[in-house]
Parts: sequence; structure tokens; C-alpha cells
Amino acid sequence: MTRDQVDALERALREAEPPDAGPARERARRTVLAAHDATRTRRRARRAVPLVCTALAAILAALFVTQRDSGPAQAVERLVREIVREPKATPVPVPKSEFALPAAGRLLVSGADGLFVVSRNGHRTALGDYEDADWSPRGWFVAATNARTLTALNPANGHVRWKVQPGGPVSLPRWAPDGLHIAYRAGHTLRIVYGNGEHDVIAGRDMAAVAPAWRPNTPRTVAWAAGDGTVTVEDADTAKVLWTFRSGAVRHLAWSDDGRTLLIAGRRHGTVRDLVAGTSTPLRLDGDLLAVAAARGRFAFAVRRGTRTEIRLRGTVLVSAAGRLDDLAWSPDGRWLLAGDATTGEWLLARATGRASVSSLSVAPRFGSGARTRGWCC
Repeated sequence: MTRDQVDALERALREAEPPDAGPARERARRTVLAAHDATRTRRRARRAVPLVCTALAAILAALFVTQRDSGPAQAVERLVREIVREPKATPVPVPKSEFALPAAGRLLVSGADGLFVVSRNGHRTALGDYEDADWSPRGWFVAATNARTLTALNPANGHVRWKVQPGGPVSLPRWAPDGLHIAYRAGHTLRIVYGNGEHDVIAGRDMAAVAPAWRPNTPRTVAWAAGDGTVTVEDADTAKVLWTFRSGAVRHLAWSDDGRTLLIAGRRHGTVRDLVAGTSTPLRLDGDLLAVAAARGRFAFAVRRGTRTEIRLRGTVLVSAAGRLDDLAWSPDGRWLLAGDATTGEWLLARATGRASVSSLSVAPRFGSGARTRGWCC
């Protein structure tokens, strides 16, 4: 309460004169005298002070209540309310981010500045110094790698749930569709660990630097590629081999959403194998295949032709841009494709359904050099 407010309150109280002010003052005087006569010693007088204050407060309250409809009393009430009223919070302006996603969901982004979770409005949550990463089903956790460690993180704050150190450089973590397993590369071996960090075992040897691919609708089945071009599809729990395919050097593995077909692709060749019908269909690229992304029964491809990269979907070129767009991710609703160039730090967002639309994002200033998307999740 400021000094001006105190003075104003005193003036208003002095002006609040009730009709029977004289008798009221007399009653107050008698009360004070009676209290004084009852306390002769200094010690007793001190004890009487609270009683006098209480009496005066009661008198003032009575005057205020009996005269609440009078002009002076209303002035006092307004002044008191003005003094004790809780100040209104001043809204803090939220700066608009130039980094905004056209669809719901969160991005995992890694770069020189570390690993981040990015919300739709561009808000960043730093998870730590990690290199590669993958979402768990429904985005509850993140599997991240750093040098020789595989770590499970809470995406909300980067808190570590568990970690394993199998020996050798660790990379390419991929979480199974049911969340019960994580397949990853350690050195030149395929390893599979339970989703709680237990039972970390070797599941294959001479593994190529190609991300393993879990089969949708059959969550224990994983496909992985060996250095000699052999692709193995096996049961993660029993290590039983279900299929093997021989190919040239493999760079990409991807399943269709229904788990029926498996795409096996190299630099300039590829095959789509229908495991139900037992048939295979060659993939014609006429360029270098840089990335593959599957969603809603569709394969999207990033194909390099000369100095440009084409983003293709069902034979249609959605985007043709200069540079090397070797990152490719679907939005959770299947309406947008994100293509990134880790060298220049430029990303493109292309609408995959409805009216054609392409926009660009500059990500290097936000995430450091070499920024790459590691998945667009729920």
C-alpha cells in the first residue's frame, strides 16, 4: 500500500459520519475509560492495548456496515477494494517461430548441437548429445545412440530411463511396433534388446550399415541386411530365420504398412517382394536412391538425378530441387513429406495429398550443421 493510498483511506474514514455519531463516540469513550480503569499497572495496560484496538475496530466496522449505502461509505469500500484487489497479470507475448510444421506431431532432429524434440509450433526440447535416434510406438520414449551407448530417453525432458553399452560403435536404433524390442547395430553385429533395457543379445553378424526394419502387424519379425547383400527376415525372440534373399549391396529396407511387401533397394536397383504371394517386382529408379519412406500403403522415394533430387510418389514427382535430399519422413497424418539436405541445412515440406504445395525451412541456425530428421511422430 502506497503512502497516497493510506492518506486517501484516512480521509475517507474521517468523512464517513453516521447519523448517531455522538452517542457512538460516547459509547466508545466509556469503553476506553472502563478498560483504562481496569488496568492500573504498566504490565496490565500493555495487555489492554489489544482489547482497545479490538473495540475500535469493532466500532469502525459497525459504522461501516450501518452506513454502507451512504456516499462516504461507498467511497471507502471502493478505495479498499482498489487497494487490496489482486493486480491483473500482464500477458507475456509469445514470439512466433519461423519453424512451424503443417501437420500435428513432433519431430526428432539431430545435429551438431545435439538431439531435439520439436513440437508443431517450433518449440524445442533438448535431449542431449546424441547422434541417431528413433521414436517408440506412440512417441512415449526415444531410443538414442552416442558413440558406444544405446539410451532410452523421456522425450519430454531428456531424462534417461536406461542405457546399454554392448561394445563397439552403436547406431541405427529401430523400435519394434509393439515397443517390446529395439534392434540396432553395434560394431558389425545386429543386436536386439528388450524395450526395458534387459536381455541385450547378438541377433546377427556382418551387419551392413543399413537400418533394420520391423515388420508391421508382426511386431517380433525384423529384416536386416548383411555386408554381402543377404537380407534375413527372422523372429526376434527365437532367432528363427523366416526368409532370406540375395541381392546386390543393400542400402535401404522398408515394409509396406500391412507387412505384406518388403522393399530391398541398393543405390540404383531395387526389388519389392510380396511375401504372401511369393512374388517380386523390380524397382526402376533411373537415378541414385537416397531415401525411402513408407506410410499408408505408399512408398515415397528421394532419387538423385544429376545435381537435383526428385521426391517421387506413385510415379509422380512432387518436388524437384537442387542438392541432396537424403532425409525423408512422412507426417503422422500421411499428408505431408519432409525432405532434408543435411549439407545445406535446408528442408522442404511437400503436400502429398490434395492441392500441391511446397515450402522450405532453414534448420541449420536452430540445430547446428548436419541437421537431420530422425522421425515425425504423434
